[in-house]
Amino acid sequence: MGYRLAHVFSGPGERLDGLAAVARERGAARADEFDTLIDPVAHDFFTPEARARLLADVRARAYDGIMIGTPCTSLSVAHTNPGGGARRLGWRSWEYPSGAPWASDAVRRYLRQHDELIEFTVQLLELALELDLDIIVENPAPRHRRDLPSYWQARAHAPQLWDMPLMRRLLDKAGSRLRLLLVPQCAFGP
Repeated sequence: MGYRLAHVFSGPGERLDGLAAVARERGAARADEFDTLIDPVAHDFFTPEARARLLADVRARAYDGIMIGTPCTSLSVAHTNPGGGARRLGWRSWEYPSGAPWASDAVRRYLRQHDELIEFTVQLLELALELDLDIIVENPAPRHRRDLPSYWQARAHAPQLWDMPLMRRLLDKAGSRLRLLLVPQCAFGP
């Protein structure tokens, strides 16, 4: 098992159906899992120390690939306004990708924290691209693109991870080195 994978935001460790277990069972790779559900201090990527440790390990080529499951709760279609400009509980929009100005202080604080996780995701991806590592980012599919099976007219006004300004810049910069693969798995649609 020479191939080593970092599974960032993996969820609970050592799940029987988790990536690490499947990779080990098939003899394909060793996957190190990182999540606050595994270690609430060392894997707390809200802290600069935890982010710096993992970035240093990646920079030192401790991993051949990275799978990132950036938490999507702040981007969830469950937290969006209805279309047509109505202002209700919506957290993010195309006009306000980091949060609507009418959101409560608690929601804005929550979104700032999750924007840090998006920034960390982009840092990991930039480093992985620089080092030519394999990359997978697992997150909900774009809802606004009519050319994709994930198009959802009722939620097309809700930006996803791929639509955040930092991710758009990275995708533009990476060009064909990164591509979108849609896999149905979410209760909120493909």
